[in-house]
Amino acid sequence: MAPNALRQRRRSSCVSSCVSRALIFAARSAMVCCGPPAAELARLPSVLPSYLKALLPKSGLKPGATLPRIAATLHGASFDSAQLAAYRRLCELPPSDTVPPLFPHSFLGPIHLQLMTHASFPFGLLGAVHLRNHIIQQRPLSDSGCFDVHLSIFQGRRRPQGFEFD
Repeated sequence: MAPNALRQRRRSSCVSSCVSRALIFAARSAMVCCGPPAAELARLPSVLPSYLKALLPKSGLKPGATLPRIAATLHGASFDSAQLAAYRRLCELPPSDTVPPLFPHSFLGPIHLQLMTHASFPFGLLGAVHLRNHIIQQRPLSDSGCFDVHLSIFQGRRRPQGFEFD
């Protein structure tokens, strides 16, 4: 296999593995809250409490019930330069002053976990399957700037395979 083809294959594999870390979750980001008041976070949460909660069984969504809106907002966030450098090395991306489009999704994984292990969230994470992500980059993100993030779980629909949510 040609070196460029192998590099492209590795990069494609890395992108797939980075995206699949989010399970069945599509993050929507906005500057304004799109529902009930969001949990205000001062920093990215630790993943350990969420991992422990993920082991607990959940009852599921009762017939006729709707998915609760669960949201979190983080103001003044900034990317960790060491994590960003490690991500670039892993994905074989060249150095740049902008953030790779999929890195924010990976970087915000601790918030995804916190939302999906929230007491109001009716589904357990064990056995969950990640279906897809929709990531739209409106403009390149600077690797040195601050930003605000709003993540929420909202609207769901029953499918023959189970329950899908955004």
